[in-house]
Amino acid sequence: MSVDTQTPPETEAQAYLAKIDHTLELAANGQYGTLKRGSSEKLQVERDRIASVLAIRATVADLSPDEALTIQNAEDGITAILRSKEKDRMVCKREIKTGTRFSTTECMTVSQREARASSAADATGTVQRNVCIAGEGNTCGG
Repeated sequence: MSVDTQTPPETEAQAYLAKIDHTLELAANGQYGTLKRGSSEKLQVERDRIASVLAIRATVADLSPDEALTIQNAEDGITAILRSKEKDRMVCKREIKTGTRFSTTECMTVSQREARASSAADATGTVQRNVCIAGEGNTCGG
């Protein structure tokens, strides 16, 4: 009587993660050129993000829409780091619009998101500076 000592077959998710690991190994060996300082740590963070999502799934097809977005964002992060174009990295977010239960996916580059945030902060600052509070010494509207 023999006991089957074969390892279980690799799942699609494990194979996918193995490809990510291979890419990071190539990056560490300089195959993508010289990485910026701190890039190795950022690559590992993105890899770990992918691994944490895939840890509970046997196949990529089993991912929920939010999990798929997490994987996509992490992949885009890895690509941007390897290409040294962090600001051009596409980031997608699922948002539920007010007044509805439907969600939409919004994709913008990091630089576009930063520009929008800066514009919103400027607009808020302008409104706050121009607010007149009636009271002692302040004549509003006059």
